[in-house]
Amino acid sequence: MAREVFSKAGAGRTRMRDVAKAAGVTEQLLYQHFDSREELFKLSVLDPLEEIVERLAARLRALVKRTPSDLEMLHRQLHEAFLDNVIAMIPLLAAAQFSDPEKGPQYFSGHLIPRIRRSVVGLVQRLTGIAPRSVAMEVAMRALLGAHFGIALETVLSRARLDVDRTAERLSSLFGPGLARAHLDNISTATRKGAVRRRAPAAAAGGRKRLRRAEREDAILAAAREVFLQHGLAGARSKTIAERAAITEAFMFRLFATKEEIYEAAVLVPVTLGLTELAEGASQIVDGETDAAFLERLNRIASAFFSEYGRLCIVALFAELGEGQKFYRRSVAPKLVRLRTILGERFDVGEDPDGAEILRRVITGANWGLSFGPRWPRHDPDDIVAILTRLFTAGMQVQVRA
Repeated sequence: MAREVFSKAGAGRTRMRDVAKAAGVTEQLLYQHFDSREELFKLSVLDPLEEIVERLAARLRALVKRTPSDLEMLHRQLHEAFLDNVIAMIPLLAAAQFSDPEKGPQYFSGHLIPRIRRSVVGLVQRLTGIAPRSVAMEVAMRALLGAHFGIALETVLSRARLDVDRTAERLSSLFGPGLARAHLDNISTATRKGAVRRRAPAAAAGGRKRLRRAEREDAILAAAREVFLQHGLAGARSKTIAERAAITEAFMFRLFATKEEIYEAAVLVPVTLGLTELAEGASQIVDGETDAAFLERLNRIASAFFSEYGRLCIVALFAELGEGQKFYRRSVAPKLVRLRTILGERFDVGEDPDGAEILRRVITGANWGLSFGPRWPRHDPDDIVAILTRLFTAGMQVQVRA
């Protein structure tokens, strides 16, 4: 019960009395078994999370040692190992990520991802021949992790049941042959046409200075985003936002009625607008293009979205799963339905009724995965997208409909 309370409300806002109430016991009884909230958090969240990570790492290490003749089966077992464990990991990871403003964010990128990567990189190298320290391997690893975490997160947010076997089989058809046929160590650094670039801020018309109120609101929202990125909605303090915006808390609440209103404007509105642009951009891709050209343009659009909004998506969907589920159902899922429809119309996904949805989650999750970890030094973003596209197209087992 404590695990559920921590994952929904976040560790920063959860009190022992909240856990006691959810468990149907008195707070006094709870303190007879646990000395503090920190001990309860460790036992109910951090320790189980470590057990799941180790279980996943052990399964991946076991796969590395195998020498099967059936590579398709090995790929499927790889995806089954991820899906069997990552879905259970999501609620715990959500609580751990925002439990501490300094250590929390480091847990995912500094501990969990490198640990899983070390366990699976040898297997990917054996299956593909891609050099372990190459940019192609880094793209493959981030895409692989992003696809699985994206699928798992959406499964939790939608409160749906995932058929692990069928999803693993579909992922095997997408990633398996794609990775096995990809010889991507030598990628051209030429800039490609039609790249999606982040828009530069528009200059004020005629050089006129913006209204002071608008300037103050922008300063507040910019400061609020950084605070929310560190603490989530529950852990963020309005006083901290005001201090970072260099204004008083009283003045801030003359412009915004509540902290929740600031959160809406600073986090949820930008993500919603970005998703609208993503769906509209995907709908404008020309139908007559080849598979490779279609997917490369789609990957550029998705990669640009996550480059700009990926961190905000983590806060909006992940900081507090209870609120994240509401936002997902209200604002995110309807936008992604359009993208799923486009993919379903473009590709023949067979008789699997969820084929288009799995394909959509793979593409969005893999592109989100590209934003995991440090930025790509010395590499043109278009080249990163080109590698991802070739990983997809080499393994795409669906045919364009006539």
